Amino acid sequence: MRAASLILLLAWGACAAGPTPRRLALSDLVPWGLELASERDPAGVEDALRARVLARAPEVDPGPSVALLLVQVGARRLQADPPGGLALMERGLAGVVQAFPPADPVRLRTARAVADALRLNGRPNAAEPLYEHLLAHHREAHGGSDPRTLLLWVDLGDTQRRQKAFDVAEATLAAARAAAHTAGVVGVERAADLGLGRLYAETAQLEKAEATLRRALPQPPDVAQPAAHLELADVLRAQGRLTAALAALAPLLAAPEPPLPALRLASELAFAQGRYDRSQAWLSVGLARVEAADGPKAAALMPWLHGLANAAGAAGRHAEAEGFVTRARGVAYAHEGLLPEWTPQFMALNQRLDQARALARRAALPPARPLALPKPLPPPPNRKLARLDEAALRARALDQATRGDFKAAARVGQRLVAQSDRGRQLLAGWLAQAGELDAALWWLMEAVEREGADPAEIAREPDLQPLRQDPRWYGVSQWIDAHGLHWTVHGPTARVALPGPADAPVTVLLPDDGEAPAAVLDEARHGGWARTHGPLLAVSGTWAQGPARWRWAGRPEADGPHLLRQLDAAGFGDRPVRLVGLGAAAAVAAQLAAGDPDRFVGAVTLGRLPDGAVPALAHRARDQRWVVACEAGARPTAPLVETLQAAGARIRCAPAGRDWLAALKARGDRNPR
Repeated sequence: MRAASLILLLAWGACAAGPTPRRLALSDLVPWGLELASERDPAGVEDALRARVLARAPEVDPGPSVALLLVQVGARRLQADPPGGLALMERGLAGVVQAFPPADPVRLRTARAVADALRLNGRPNAAEPLYEHLLAHHREAHGGSDPRTLLLWVDLGDTQRRQKAFDVAEATLAAARAAAHTAGVVGVERAADLGLGRLYAETAQLEKAEATLRRALPQPPDVAQPAAHLELADVLRAQGRLTAALAALAPLLAAPEPPLPALRLASELAFAQGRYDRSQAWLSVGLARVEAADGPKAAALMPWLHGLANAAGAAGRHAEAEGFVTRARGVAYAHEGLLPEWTPQFMALNQRLDQARALARRAALPPARPLALPKPLPPPPNRKLARLDEAALRARALDQATRGDFKAAARVGQRLVAQSDRGRQLLAGWLAQAGELDAALWWLMEAVEREGADPAEIAREPDLQPLRQDPRWYGVSQWIDAHGLHWTVHGPTARVALPGPADAPVTVLLPDDGEAPAAVLDEARHGGWARTHGPLLAVSGTWAQGPARWRWAGRPEADGPHLLRQLDAAGFGDRPVRLVGLGAAAAVAAQLAAGDPDRFVGAVTLGRLPDGAVPALAHRARDQRWVVACEAGARPTAPLVETLQAAGARIRCAPAGRDWLAALKARGDRNPR
């Protein structure tokens, strides 16, 4: 703590500087004074110290020594008991004022240390007159451009900020910054910027706060002065820019011993992004640091253990999370006074873990089929159909279904499934329309197990209407819902990557609902793009619906963390990303790119964008490059374009249909951001 360190430096050197006739060795009285401070009021501590000093040196006036001892004991007491420590320091300062003349260096240094302690420990009103007195003295003695005078000026502005006198504080800090800039005192200028940045953050002027705090950053970054980095990260988090907030902390996190506040904030940011392993790693470093520290640490351990339990639980490691909870509760039980504060948090966390375990047990194994139906017989051989490829078979089956010849469509559909291992749900619909309900139910259950299915889509598919009227449908629909729960909890993720230049942004393809990543990434067709413009990565949707079927949640708070985890797993870390959203994923790409412009440097949207697809965060889309297109090459919807253009984004309207490669080339630059 700043006040404590200043007192420890000045107090003992001052014992010989006052009017006392001889120097006293008083260091052994400080621990004794700390014991007294926990049992008596400030007056009782002063009387006891006075008696001990007189017993040690009867010929010495005890006033100066006792006053300085009170200040030092109070500074040492601040961490454990701020009100008690401040009371001792103020009483000691009163004694120093009586014992030392106004311009005495001991009196001035003591007043400065007490002012700092009052300012930093919730008593800015009491600190302000001390700073004003010290500032007036330093101006008269050293001039207005002296670094000590300028720093006092900054601290006075910070004191006014802590009193919520924002207009006065802004004027004080701005004047101090201008004077420091004129005098060329860079350190004080940055301190003034830090104070102004905090003021703008408290008054919700976030963009102004960001610009000011960036000026306050030490160059090169100084781990010993982390305040500007931490404040900037907090401001960026308040803006929803989590990637930029982590970047602001990067110099601190790269240090051999990162500051504990930086580790704590980084873990919270990573958790908010859904990067639970990163969050847990930073929390583990912080926990180890706290465990290795000297002195009482029980209360300090609690937030780290609670954070670790949250991160492990969110990652699905429930036994590990329960271990952290158990350990934290043990610490709380062993130290009186900790448990009441933490019990509600532990109860809520235990409840979440119980719910997660119950859900995992419920969906651990896929449910058995509700109907024991025989497998339908295969269609008779047909040489003409055997010569057709997958695309031709699909086209013929769809044409026959359109003409109402569902039996013929089903015969072709069975050959299509045998050849491509896809299309079982389509086949079930054609069989249902043809009146072959047993075969339709068998193929529908086969589709759910082998390919995956969307229960909502099945519930509204017109071709399956005959099955929904069958008395067996209730059991089948319940089984489909249970299968969906199993895949949601235990479903796999998938990604396909093509390497490219190491210094280029990553182009990430987001498939439409129901599509697999491999279906949108054809290496033979698009490999040239990866070699020229950077790596390509196709990722599966957020929620699994089967072994090879996914869908997007449609909510940035779910889709964003999922995508970041996929990027981490693919080895792309924190590289800039261009998003390409196909079909239903077009809205996902628009939302994510607008919401985190520090990470997603542009977007191509190939699909219909519903109203509100770009949230209020779109105002941060400035300096991003967008290509907006719709299905079948239609022009983009006016509300989206107007929203992005009003935000300052650069728009290129490309009637590219679903050809994402053509849309990327329409951006007009060889290696777009």
